Amino acid sequence: MLRLSATVRKLDCRDGELAQAVFSAARSRCTRGGIRGLMVGALAGKITLDGRASSFYDKQLLLHAALQVPGVIEVIDRVAVQPATAS
Repeated sequence: MLRLSATVRKLDCRDGELAQAVFSAARSRCTRGGIRGLMVGALAGKITLDGRASSFYDKQLLLHAALQVPGVIEVIDRVAVQPATAS
């Protein structure tokens, strides 16, 4: 499940819009269910991604999606790779 958590400076709503755009790009690009607990923060064009990926491939899809969003200057990757456990 993808969840948006945007860090927004009070005087600049562009950060919130950028975080939302990255979240939307991740949602449309990462459709395999391999990203869990995604949180996206934005501050002055720098995006922070937190969450878990089921594989390095899913993590790469997420990072690539974030980097393709116009206005993203830098991506800070805090996504851990943790394969989903079978129940």
